[in-house]
Amino acid sequence: MTSGAAPQPPPPPLEEGSLPRQLTGLRSPIIWGILMLVAIEATLLALFGISYFYLSLGAPSWPPPGVEPPALLSPTISQILLLASVVPVWLALRSLTGRGSVPLGAGLAAGLLLVGGYLALKVREYGARDFLWDEHAYGSLDWTMGGYAALHVVIVLLTGSVFLALSLRGHFSRERYTGVQALVIYWSFVALGSLFFYAVQYLAPRL
Repeated sequence: MTSGAAPQPPPPPLEEGSLPRQLTGLRSPIIWGILMLVAIEATLLALFGISYFYLSLGAPSWPPPGVEPPALLSPTISQILLLASVVPVWLALRSLTGRGSVPLGAGLAAGLLLVGGYLALKVREYGARDFLWDEHAYGSLDWTMGGYAALHVVIVLLTGSVFLALSLRGHFSRERYTGVQALVIYWSFVALGSLFFYAVQYLAPRL
């Protein structure tokens, strides 16, 4: 006769209804995906910066002769608008988690208006450039970095507009807001990435 503990009964099966239908924060694969995208994009930003300073160190003068450093007023205003656009969307996200009072639709609308102001100023700024991308290395980098930053802001504008339409239809709630989290993370990264370009394009030539 053998001795030993009695066999334990198997654990009860999980009820499908007891599992969370929406994961938020670092528990969500969507958030990890957007964070990895941000890491890739940050690497590209670093490569732009390295290329800019590498070429500037090897040039007799930077910007090249006949090219004045870009004026600061318009890009400074546009950069402030883009950074400010992050504030209402973060406040709106907090309202979804019960920690704020700014409605999601209002926060997204305010952020999108500021983003639109940024793009309008950028179009005006580059329309007044006295050099093109094919004239010299400085022009190539300046237009490429400006276009790269503007492209990402356009992505934020289009995606944010879709989210605004969804929010007006009541798509998001305290139980379903992971997509808004991902949007706000990417939106914030785009604003900070544009600040990096601002420092490289407009401040570095004056050092």
